[in-house]
Amino acid sequence: MRAVPSLVLAGIVVCSAFVTPVFASQSHADATVAAPGSGDSGATGEVAALARAEVSQDDDLPPQLREAAIRGARDGALLAQEQGVNVTQRQVQAAVDGAVSAARQTQRQDASVRQIQAAAKGASHGALVQSQSAAVEQVQAGAYGGAAGALVQSQNASVVQLQSAGYGAAHGAVAQHQQANVTQIQAAAIGGAAGVASESTQAQDLSVSQLQEAAQGGAYGALSQNQTVSIEQVQAAAFGAASGGVANGGDADPKKIQEASVGAAHGALFQRQAVTVEQVQAAARGACEGSLEQSQSVSIVQIQQISVGASQGAISQSQQASARQIQAAATGASRGAVTQIQTIEITQIQTIVLNAAADAADDAAQTGTDEPDVIIQQAVTNVEQNVEVTVETGDVENVTDGEDGDENITDDENVTDDQDEEPPIDLESLNVSVENQSVSFENANDVAVVVTVEGDRFDEQNVTVGANDALTESFPHGNYTVTAQTADGEPVPVNGQAEFQLTVEPTVESVTVSATDGVVTVENPNSLSVAVEFENETGEQRSITVGANDSRTTTLSPGEYVVTAATEERRFAVPVNGQSEATLPVEALPSATASVDGQTLNVENPTDVRLTFLLTDEANDTEQFLVLAGENDTRELDPGNYTLTAETRDDVRVPVNDESAFSFEVGAPGPTLESLNLSTDDSEVTIENPNDESVVVTVSDEAGATDTLEVDGNETVSAGLPAGNYTASAETDDGETVQVNDEDEYSFSIEEVDAEVESLTASTDDDQLTLENPNDETVVVTATDEDGEEQTIDVPADDTVTSALDPGEYTLTAETEDGEQVDVNGSESLVVQIDEAAADDDDEDDEETETETEAEDEDTPTETEVEDEDTPTETEVEDEDTPTETEVEDEDTPTETEVEDEDTPTETEAEDEDTPTETEAEDEDTPVEEEDTPTQPEEADAEEPDEQEPTEPPTEPAE
Repeated sequence: MRAVPSLVLAGIVVCSAFVTPVFASQSHADATVAAPGSGDSGATGEVAALARAEVSQDDDLPPQLREAAIRGARDGALLAQEQGVNVTQRQVQAAVDGAVSAARQTQRQDASVRQIQAAAKGASHGALVQSQSAAVEQVQAGAYGGAAGALVQSQNASVVQLQSAGYGAAHGAVAQHQQANVTQIQAAAIGGAAGVASESTQAQDLSVSQLQEAAQGGAYGALSQNQTVSIEQVQAAAFGAASGGVANGGDADPKKIQEASVGAAHGALFQRQAVTVEQVQAAARGACEGSLEQSQSVSIVQIQQISVGASQGAISQSQQASARQIQAAATGASRGAVTQIQTIEITQIQTIVLNAAADAADDAAQTGTDEPDVIIQQAVTNVEQNVEVTVETGDVENVTDGEDGDENITDDENVTDDQDEEPPIDLESLNVSVENQSVSFENANDVAVVVTVEGDRFDEQNVTVGANDALTESFPHGNYTVTAQTADGEPVPVNGQAEFQLTVEPTVESVTVSATDGVVTVENPNSLSVAVEFENETGEQRSITVGANDSRTTTLSPGEYVVTAATEERRFAVPVNGQSEATLPVEALPSATASVDGQTLNVENPTDVRLTFLLTDEANDTEQFLVLAGENDTRELDPGNYTLTAETRDDVRVPVNDESAFSFEVGAPGPTLESLNLSTDDSEVTIENPNDESVVVTVSDEAGATDTLEVDGNETVSAGLPAGNYTASAETDDGETVQVNDEDEYSFSIEEVDAEVESLTASTDDDQLTLENPNDETVVVTATDEDGEEQTIDVPADDTVTSALDPGEYTLTAETEDGEQVDVNGSESLVVQIDEAAADDDDEDDEETETETEAEDEDTPTETEVEDEDTPTETEVEDEDTPTETEVEDEDTPTETEVEDEDTPTETEAEDEDTPTETEAEDEDTPVEEEDTPTQPEEADAEEPDEQEPTEPPTEPAE
């Protein structure tokens, strides 16, 4: 009777909106689902298989994928820490292990490095945010489930969608750690993440928050039932609810998406009878999707009641209805309830929707109707009829109360009512208002009113407001349900409603957002974590969370962004830069630089954030490596063609050499040049080139002055350098670097060389020792005699000293005042002979020696003065080998006598008498002269005795 033919045609329009449950078939193109009673056989798909996979660390994952998972998980841990979560190293490692295992289990999906990293980042972040009281194994399960669920549906999903799905699912699953085991957490997280990622096409216009909340709600709701359900059913409920939460796209409030997902997953698992996973998934998806279609006018509490009722009612007919029929019934019932919400009391919503969905599913099963649109319309009609009955009779259809005309209608097993009573006394509505975090209750009745306030921060709180009185109470920020009644249980309206939804917003200060050189900084002065969203002119969105009383930096693509903020927990609006929303221009990050030198790639990061460089070779294999802010790195490469790109940890591309990508080729290495050998010796540097090729060596001093030396192949070059510190580098004529002493730049020093001390010059004359010092410092000479007795003589700088010594043999050594040895006549030691001092002529009283005396008086003594002046006539004659005596013999004239004194031939007479003072002196002191001229006195006596004037010869020889 309800299957109207005209409605069957309309089903074609909606049919494409129904997605085959992932547990039913490997092919999404197949529009059929498992038949009722097929059990859990449909749960053999890849998504279902992930739930029972064990997290292992087998090292069979390609290095680049493993590195991506590790990096993503660690980035997620950093995000959790930035939110103020105290994360232990064991928890971080658990998240890393979970992410790596997820990448391994989903290798067949061929996810890219960026996709793996994004899913791991989100899942790790979500699991660790809820890790305060969770076990390490539960954190690992959440991280694994969130990442694996996202990656198994990664074919068409963006990195933002994968990260959001992973975060939300892990967050919601681990939040239920107190009542769920590791396997259940893992299953719920997989379902929630996979459900969101599977709707990537429909979710293109959804924000990060909407994606996160759908996955979070699905995972959380699937674990909220205390009864025993299978792992596959948990996963199916989470999948269905999460996918339904994002299926419509649009601008639904993220919090409503979460509550709809929670309710849908919760209700889908309510049925205690045997239910297939396809039916569970269908009920959850339909209930969530339908409740969000017109959600603007529905409160958070109402939307959860609708989704719970729709999924419960639809799944209750699982014995006869197919998964397709169940999904349609749940969708229609929740959609109908949303459109009729203004006429339904809060206490009646769930029952009305439950019955409407159950009836629609039952009718479809009885009539064999399989067209979704027909079933949806029937469920909508059921809701409308139930609401009409409620308005007219004050009761809900199918609720028997004995005397109101519906005695033959069977109640739901959980619904009872009493006999109709007398109409209640009219009571004035309780007036409730809120300012900041103070809630005021005004009671205009003549009786006291008991007010019940129930919220998510506490189960229930009661306050009593006296008759015709008012009361003000402080409440923490949050969403509350307020009801009231008299002391005898008579209901009292609250602001004209049976249940009043009260929102207490927190007192918040404006966050500050700024951008410098492409880096965005957000400062949060509040005691609550704040979610900040950025959206540019192209619709690109980013969301970050800033912990309480904290700041955070992020990076964005260049452009102009509209920035809004809200508290993370309940999405209360927070001002940005003192406004409800702010406009923020963001410049591009500075370009990274890269260069290739032979086989070496050099990269430099000039930005204020760390960069990830992605190096792709000809085989499309990608290696990634991190370079911290302001630092550089090198990579040795094999020959081939490469492409290098860079990005921030927020997946913002950074130019390389001012291009989006740097492409380059690495050639085969040429002959290896050997290192030059550099050595120093005092002030000289010597460079040896063992190569066949010429090399140019650059030597730089501390002041930066440089000099170059060209060293030919297999040659050695030396050069003098002043004292100081130097560096030496070398290259060939074509610019190839050549090492110096096995270093690209070799440092060496030239030490200050002390000036060489020159040798002293020593000479003797009779008893006189003469020492000449040509140096710039005083030299001390030690003269040691044959008995070992020493005496020292100081010879000042650039001076000559003559000292008299006792006759004998002496050994001379010398040194500077600071102890440095000095040579004497070119030797370390010199042996000299000191003779007796030369005797002086005695003055004679005899006047016959007047000539000699006068000569002495006139300061021209023939011999003494000549000797004193170091120019004795005889000595000069001997030096010239032309003695005066020889001339006398040649010219027969007493030349010597004339030279000394023409009037006083004292010397000749002395020679004649064999007592000449000079002869005796020469005999005693200068034996060399005697040997040179032994016959001189005899010849003079033989030839000249008669020609000289007679003088009185001295009676005694001079002593």
